[in-house]
Amino acid sequence: MKGTALQQRACARAEELPGAVLTHPFGANWDVYKFRDKVFMLQTAITGVPIVILKSAPFDARSLREATAT
Repeated sequence: MKGTALQQRACARAEELPGAVLTHPFGANWDVYKFRDKVFMLQTAITGVPIVILKSAPFDARSLREATAT
């Protein structure tokens, strides 16, 4: 899954989480999801390519990157 479909799915999942809040502190081009004032996900297409940035522990991030590379 890539691009806009990934952003839509990530957004839908974030909105299901209790206490998650959508904010726009960097302008309308950035969707920033927070829980208890802590950022856990950012989304944008400002570069022309839709992207999702998730906060994670370094080991988890490495495992996720390896899983998506195959």
